[in-house]
Amino acid sequence: MKNQDEKFLKKAYLEALVPCVLSILSGCINIIVDGILVGQKAGVSGLAAINLCVPVYLVLCVIGSFFVSGTAIPASDEIGKGNMDAAQFFYEFALGSCLLSSVIATVLGLVFMPAVASFLSPEEEIRAMIRSYAGITVAGSVAKIMIYVPFWFLRLEGKNRDVTVMMILMGGGNVVLDILFLYGLNMGVSGAALASVIATDLAA
Repeated sequence: MKNQDEKFLKKAYLEALVPCVLSILSGCINIIVDGILVGQKAGVSGLAAINLCVPVYLVLCVIGSFFVSGTAIPASDEIGKGNMDAAQFFYEFALGSCLLSSVIATVLGLVFMPAVASFLSPEEEIRAMIRSYAGITVAGSVAKIMIYVPFWFLRLEGKNRDVTVMMILMGGGNVVLDILFLYGLNMGVSGAALASVIATDLAA
């Protein structure tokens, strides 16, 4: 019995390992690729702008992680007890909380974007780029926040392959769209932000 438990845990761990690694890499890849491509196309000012926008992106990530991890853990406990109705309640609570918080984040973010840009940089040229990049990121808050729902709850259903595909779509899609928007359409930092939002939308 002990050997069977160990085999089951090892199998479950290995199946969840790739999606977890990809989730970390996809977020890092987005920031790294944006930095490299924007730096090449928009110069030092563009690179500075997107680096200064990282806190805005991280705030959205924290919101999504907060609500979804806080509900996925008790949902997992209820699934273990065979109480699927309670697990469904936690899922719906996560979904509703993320939707509501994404609307609030979008509205507040856009209203206070000039103040945020001024806080992040004293230089007008960089502030303009921050307003553009962070503004598009905040406008796409629903994708940035909602992505955590399938990431956590698909794994509870054992659908690790779906999570892997989702993460590849987000990371790979961002790279492809970055190249298209930055080099093909010459959209500057706006293109980098739009690429990230669209790739996250596709994944979600």
